[in-house]
Amino acid sequence: MKRWVTSLFLMVLAAAPAAAHFIWIVPDKHAEGKATARVVFSEDLQPDKADYLAKIASTELFARDGSGKIVPIKWTRDEDFYRAAASGTGGRILAGVCRYGVRQRGQSEPFLLMYYPKAFLASAPNSPLFYDACYRLPLEILPVKDGTGTFRVLWQGKPLADAEVVVLVPGMDKSAKRTTSEKGSFQLDLTAKGAYGLRVRHVEMKAGEHEGNKYKSVRHYATLVFRIEEESAAKPADYPPIPIAVSSFGAVVSDGWLYVYGGHLTRTHQYSSEAVLGTFHRLKLSDPKAWEELPGGPPLQGLTLVAHEGAIYRIGGMQPRNAADQKADNHSVPDCARFDPHNKKWHKLPVLPEGRSSHDAVVIGNRLYVVGGWKMNGAGNKPHWHKTACIMDLSKTPLQWQSIPQPFIRRALTAVAFAGKVHVIAGMTEEGEIELTVNCFDPARNAWSTGSRLPDPIRNGFTAASCVSGERLFVSPADGKLYRLSATGDAWEEVGVLKQPRVVHRMVGGLDGRLIVLGGASKQGNVAAIEAVKPVPIPPRKANGAKAAAATTQGQIYCPIMTKQLVDEDSKVVEFQGVQIRVCCGTCAKKWKADPTAYLDPKLLPQLKGMPLPKREIAQVFCPVYRDRVVSARDPYVVYKGRKVYLFNQNAVKKWQEDPEKYADPKLLPHLKTDSTE
Repeated sequence: MKRWVTSLFLMVLAAAPAAAHFIWIVPDKHAEGKATARVVFSEDLQPDKADYLAKIASTELFARDGSGKIVPIKWTRDEDFYRAAASGTGGRILAGVCRYGVRQRGQSEPFLLMYYPKAFLASAPNSPLFYDACYRLPLEILPVKDGTGTFRVLWQGKPLADAEVVVLVPGMDKSAKRTTSEKGSFQLDLTAKGAYGLRVRHVEMKAGEHEGNKYKSVRHYATLVFRIEEESAAKPADYPPIPIAVSSFGAVVSDGWLYVYGGHLTRTHQYSSEAVLGTFHRLKLSDPKAWEELPGGPPLQGLTLVAHEGAIYRIGGMQPRNAADQKADNHSVPDCARFDPHNKKWHKLPVLPEGRSSHDAVVIGNRLYVVGGWKMNGAGNKPHWHKTACIMDLSKTPLQWQSIPQPFIRRALTAVAFAGKVHVIAGMTEEGEIELTVNCFDPARNAWSTGSRLPDPIRNGFTAASCVSGERLFVSPADGKLYRLSATGDAWEEVGVLKQPRVVHRMVGGLDGRLIVLGGASKQGNVAAIEAVKPVPIPPRKANGAKAAAATTQGQIYCPIMTKQLVDEDSKVVEFQGVQIRVCCGTCAKKWKADPTAYLDPKLLPQLKGMPLPKREIAQVFCPVYRDRVVSARDPYVVYKGRKVYLFNQNAVKKWQEDPEKYADPKLLPHLKTDSTE
């Protein structure tokens, strides 16, 4: 008897549909002259087991065009989905009705299961048809044409209140839920691009009989799938290319004009007097037909342009003084000048206290702030890294510079005036390391603070571009993404992607709320094209940064030297016994080359698992100052209580010497517990 009951229970389960399975009509990306979709039976928009398809073979599919004409649709079986297509061009509604049958779960009352899948086969919400009801469906999810992302659930043509709607958002791992209002409505944020899936259930307490099987209620499930296509994030046709493809130039917007000055003509790190420009142009943003050439000046790269009360200020820069076939002889200049757009003449200003290039500058009120950078002193001479910022009050006579300490030593940074503060973003340190640090100077308090760190990867810290638009702060780093500082100021939000990632470029705010990204250097060389991007929040991607990195680096996620830095397909590549290893920056590549055996940790480098690995030369693994960075016997060291302590770089040595007891952590320095003289 017990065996018979168990067998009956299993038969009931087998007859029931797989748990949480629904019919979805998933439109393909719209192509002119075609409207195609996949019909799947699954929990989400991806096909499930092929065995399940037989359960929905009786579904009646039909299409409706803009004229209201309804025609039946035939489908063809693929491996794990059905393929459906509607002829003609333009938008189509593809929908269906599936009387799945009578089912019973456990001891519950039997019910009739009904499915009503629906999809819009074009880019929504660009077509009026997207908002039309399909009257052959008793339960339907219908978009409302009010521009607010409002949808309505209809049951028998009337609003259905208090219905739970499950929402699948492109790029999101988990579904979201909404509950309809008294008017049957709910709202969605439709900024993400891709296919959306909506699902709603309504239980009708109605008894009946179907194919000889009686039921006590009817469970109705309606789904709606629509695709919001990827629009071009950049519209370079709106603006003509910059007159000459350059990087490391100055750019600023003033009184509706975009000004650009100078720049580097050839590939990065190829310096000569012939490779630098002193040209000056402007473009009227309200009527961007052509660039106007203005009187130029000295050839410069690594300079900055700022605007104040209609005038354009040129600050510092670098001049190579060698021919193309000679060794680089680069000199940072202290020169500053002001351009008057009315008479189109340049006027000299007091020079900076020292030559400065690879810096940035901003204006807050009447004060001009110059931050970061270095002074290059020509061939064979070491550069001087600036430890102070310079300030000039443009409202005072005579004009003069004053210096204030800055809590960083960086170049190749970007700076922007935002919320009354100078934001100094990322850059490269004196040791050649890239940083994602953000420092903020508050003129009202005459004090520095730390802002929200720029997002990884570490290369994003080198020569990013920044601007303010619509009272929000934006950054364009090397990974090609556009980031916006959150309203709370404690995080960065992704709001766009460039067609052409670039570095040593500029970004300014346009008149229409779009961000104008211009110039710079790419893997293919300097970029002349301008991209105008409307910032739109992008939901977190389905694969997080670590998973995305692992997918392209043989499972490796982090740099084996700077162990908190993500690596990806664009990271630098080194090798160990023919196996490729990715490191986050040039500094790490040099360290690897000097002593690769110090960094062979299979936990960080899964591609090395199973290989015989040599033993590390020293017991100490991490730097006690930069605690997530691995050290080797080739790194600088200090002697502490008779034992060697290795440090990541000279900057770490300086910090150690200031306060050794602060960093002498036996957990990181195990040899301090022994008699070793390492």
